Amino acid sequence: MNNKITVLFLFLWIWASCSSPTNEHFDNVQAMVKYAEDNAKAISVGDLKTMLDNKSSKFVLVDCREEAEFENGHITGAINVPRGMLEFSKKIKGVKQPLYLYSDSLNRAVLGVLALKRIGFKDVYVVKGGLQEWEKSFPDVLEKSAGEEAEEDDCG
Repeated sequence: MNNKITVLFLFLWIWASCSSPTNEHFDNVQAMVKYAEDNAKAISVGDLKTMLDNKSSKFVLVDCREEAEFENGHITGAINVPRGMLEFSKKIKGVKQPLYLYSDSLNRAVLGVLALKRIGFKDVYVVKGGLQEWEKSFPDVLEKSAGEEAEEDDCG
């Protein structure tokens, strides 16, 4: 009887260890961003430009910056969902096509990718270098406006 309890306990412990999500702890925000960057699938601005030009693949391009930043200039075709709203936004809920996230450089976008992956999104990428790299490579392909008509987001 004692062996059965030991085996059962061992099985439950192994099962719990394998099925529970990892709880990463970081010494600082830079370590958290580095972890997110190391675990995010990425695309270059050149590859993104090709995809935008070809219009052959369906995807959603998400600018993770704040609304005022977005209005001052963004990649044409992007929607604005600030980093703090990604998990709650109705603009990207249930999206089956790939999501490509960018911010000024990298930080907000990679943290956004990590957050979306944790809530079940599978096909999420970060645009390497973000808007800064895009502006260097394609300065003529920027739009200044509010972009897409804003939808109400549910933060509840």
